Amino acid sequence: MTEKIDTSKFIFYGAGQYAQKNLRQWILRGLVPLCFSDEDEGLHYKKISPHKPAKTEFDIMPLKDALELCPDADVYVTINIEADPKVYNDIRNYIISHGVAPESVGPVPSEPTGRKCIFYGSGLYAYHHLEQWVLSGIVPICFADSNPQKHGTKMRISTANVDGEFEVLPIHEALNRYPDAFLYITTDPESYDAAYEGLIARGVPPGRIGAPPQHCLFIGHQFLLSGSFGFSLCCNYGLHEQWSAVGKIREDVRDYYRRCETLRSDLNKGKLTICTGCRNLSPGASNEELKITTVTLDSGMPGATKCNFKCFFCFHGMNFEKKTHERSENLDSLLEILHYFAENEAVRQLNYSAAEITNSPDRVEILRLLKEKKWIGEMNSNGSGYVEEMKELLSENNYWLITSMDSGTPETFARVKGVDAFHKVVENLEKYAASDGQIYIKYILLEGINCGVPDLEGFVAVAERTKANVIIAWDMRNKFTAFSESQYEAAAYMARQCVSRNIPFVFRFDTPEYKNRLKSEGLYPENLTLHH
Repeated sequence: MTEKIDTSKFIFYGAGQYAQKNLRQWILRGLVPLCFSDEDEGLHYKKISPHKPAKTEFDIMPLKDALELCPDADVYVTINIEADPKVYNDIRNYIISHGVAPESVGPVPSEPTGRKCIFYGSGLYAYHHLEQWVLSGIVPICFADSNPQKHGTKMRISTANVDGEFEVLPIHEALNRYPDAFLYITTDPESYDAAYEGLIARGVPPGRIGAPPQHCLFIGHQFLLSGSFGFSLCCNYGLHEQWSAVGKIREDVRDYYRRCETLRSDLNKGKLTICTGCRNLSPGASNEELKITTVTLDSGMPGATKCNFKCFFCFHGMNFEKKTHERSENLDSLLEILHYFAENEAVRQLNYSAAEITNSPDRVEILRLLKEKKWIGEMNSNGSGYVEEMKELLSENNYWLITSMDSGTPETFARVKGVDAFHKVVENLEKYAASDGQIYIKYILLEGINCGVPDLEGFVAVAERTKANVIIAWDMRNKFTAFSESQYEAAAYMARQCVSRNIPFVFRFDTPEYKNRLKSEGLYPENLTLHH
């Protein structure tokens, strides 16, 4: 198999005892798979982990589904080849029969398939980030350090996910022992320049410091403003590292661009960053103009009217009303924020979920501005209010309305939402539906609360009455927790109801496990998205 820079694009075939026993050590060699596959149907749609209990788990799926998910991945056969070479050859031929190139099928490598790396700097910064790097597939052969007192010691990682240790060597010993390895500087960011200059002064060639340059098409173009929490540089693969916002949009955007420039520069130089290991990165440096094109205004923002529902699962159940009142005199309002983006940035899409817009005293001006700019995006509303300007916005087919109902009966609605407004919401949705705009109603599946047949069928009936698309979602408070079987059965039941009534639907718990289970039952929609 040819050597590759990207060590993340491969599948482990075989999820039995041998794989379970060796997975931890494979991860410590930098062999972090996209997923597992196995011929045992009893293992399909289950998970395998390097340690129990563990936050990090890998899906096990049929080979056909794994190759569909990862069409350009290599496949490593995870069996003891020395014990039974014939079984290995039979498995290899089986994998090749599924269209995988012979050169892309082989045993688990004894070393990482990509470029080997040495971590330079074994202080607290490296210690606190080591697990994150390792589980992203960025695994060192060893550490190096300029402090003689650390030479001969070990840098240890000991967590529920993975357990192991790495030698700490003098820099030249590390480079001589591993002549084809490069250096990631793992000191804290403020010390990076001094560490780099120190390595150059010690005679380390600049070409051995850092990985090949990479870039991301989303950096500097997507701006997520999340209320009093701050803003994020990434809206894609969960790298929502939050930075504090000051509440003045010009200053916050200026800070956003500054951080994006720094991140892009670090990626261009091959530095270790929060993005390293992300599958969305592409080879090569980038120097294109940074200009915001997509804005998401999230819930709980100072200046936003507090939601008039009391959903018990809401992220933003804290008292934002009081916080907003205390700070509002010094903060930009939502309307000022929107005018800034309209006048200064290249926005094409603006997603609005900043509390309940129908309660806002600026709702008419906000909705008219969105219509005037001809932006597209999501408009989140709980449906408790009807605003004619909202109907006009939807009729332009630029915006789609999303209302989370999470119930199909008035009793469950009151329990989940904290208000008795089921019939009022349905009535308003019917009015909006008359605009021929796109309406989505969402159903967050809650264990023991709304997974019964009366609610599921009642909700689908509402979708039919309001000509709405359906979103079937999980409780994001439990985003790292698997569905129970009753929740999955509820999702599948609702999907069958939508199919039988020709109602478009989409899932928002798109893990490979559930996706493939639903696909095997013919219940996974391939075409419906939340875009026009």
